[in-house]
Amino acid sequence: MAKTLVEKVDSPDLDVTIFKISGTLGFHENQVLTKFFNECSNRGIHKLIMDFSDLGSLGGGCAKIIREAAANGQVRLCIVGASKTVQGFLEKKGPTAIKVDRRAYERIMRHHQGQSVVFHLNVMEGEKKLKDYSVIVKEEQHALPKDEVSASDRGLFACLADQCRRP
Repeated sequence: MAKTLVEKVDSPDLDVTIFKISGTLGFHENQVLTKFFNECSNRGIHKLIMDFSDLGSLGGGCAKIIREAAANGQVRLCIVGASKTVQGFLEKKGPTAIKVDRRAYERIMRHHQGQSVVFHLNVMEGEKKLKDYSVIVKEEQHALPKDEVSASDRGLFACLADQCRRP
């Protein structure tokens, strides 16, 4: 486990405070991060830049604390140098909607007679497989019929929740 280091960096602007954070921000740092934002507020630090260029990983709890601090106006926050993985944790995501073949979906669901079904989802870009997920359908939404689309061509949209990586 990489040790978390927080280093204050000189800022050219006196109104802006810069911290470089390296190592990892995991569940052990949740309380520390909460105290960090409270201390910034107590000291009148309202414009904050967090440099994550050397941050190895960011846990979901810490990402939530950072999002909430930015959303509630506690600080004006700018994140720089974050990897795509870290950026993904910082962005609040809802369920992912996908379109599937209605007949194939209904055949699978009839076979399992209303039980919870875990689907194996391959995310593709052209012929290249990007990621694999095991997913559970949280909600179904059938597309409304349109004049130019026949009822048999209508797709089914499955809102996915509880996405989890395969072991």
